[in-house]
Amino acid sequence: MTDYLTPRDIDDFVEQIKTNYLECRVHGHSRVASSAGRIADEESEGLPPGIEYILKTMRCRNRCGIIWREVLNADTGEVVNYAVPDYTKAPYYLTKGMGRLTKTDRGRLRLEHLARWMEKNGG
Repeated sequence: MTDYLTPRDIDDFVEQIKTNYLECRVHGHSRVASSAGRIADEESEGLPPGIEYILKTMRCRNRCGIIWREVLNADTGEVVNYAVPDYTKAPYYLTKGMGRLTKTDRGRLRLEHLARWMEKNGG
């Protein structure tokens, strides 16, 4: 189960968000492969039989906790199943009750990110 932040508004959100989450919200995730391995036949539920598959797991380089898993055809490299991001290891990354971020909200996040970066790096 995913835990959600429940900010009242963008200022409340900015106060609550972790810096590494803010990094991803501003610059996007930086995916890096973290594991890969063949999938046993009994684990390939819902996939066409008789084909070998590889499960590739990726994580965010920023250590925000978000994980992606994709299943590839072992012969062709074609992605046959791409799962949505898994936020269960990133508690409070997602929000509830605030709606989508506006252009102005995203600007506020960028300014907060810059302020935190400057404070940390003496800028």
